[in-house]
Formats: sequence, structure tokens, C-alpha cells
Amino acid sequence: MKLAEQTSADRNVEWDSSWPNEWKGTQVIVFEINGTEHVIGGLEPQDSVYELTLLACEYLGISTEIEQQYLGAYLVSFNETVGDGWEFTIDGRRSPVGMVDAQLNENSIVEWRPA
Repeated sequence: MKLAEQTSADRNVEWDSSWPNEWKGTQVIVFEINGTEHVIGGLEPQDSVYELTLLACEYLGISTEIEQQYLGAYLVSFNETVGDGWEFTIDGRRSPVGMVDAQLNENSIVEWRPA
């Protein structure tokens, strides 16, 4: 497992050539926090966006604040950065369900960006 950081505003969900080849065929997750992208892949596959987010944040040292609300878990902040909320995509598409119910494939790319 390797970690990567970059400061690109590129929102392309396709494979990024700067990512290690060992990540191909694995789940990759990207967090854009204060204009910096934090990226990790090659982790043990997870079933949901929620599970992958918590695992990746643990490895990357990113703090999270998650509230349980009427419709489910709501991500309030990454590293105490709140803004106007957070949105995630799976393979470039918004999910019709929340992060707990959003299911992943073994090679899904999840992106978290400020709303």
C-alpha cells in the first residue's frame, strides 16, 4: 500500500497515471480537503462508501465528524473542514442513497468533494 497526495483541481474519475500501478483493480478513494487531494488505494475491499471512508481516513490520518440524522449517517467534516457539506461520487456518478447504503465494487473509485 502506498499513499499519494496532489493539489490538482482535476475532477476526472478515470485512472490517474500518478497513482501506483499496485492500486489498479482495487478500490481507490479521493478526498479533496482545502484544495488538496488525499488519495489512497490498495486497501482491503469494503462493501460501502461509509466503510471505505472510515478505513481510508484511518490510514491517511484524516479526522471525520459523522452525525446520525433522520435519513442516516451525515458526514459533517474532514479534518474539521465543514464548508457547505460534502458530496461523494462512485465511479464519477452521484449515488441515489447515502454513504452507508452506497455499495462498492472491488475496483470502485470514490471521490469526496466539498458541496
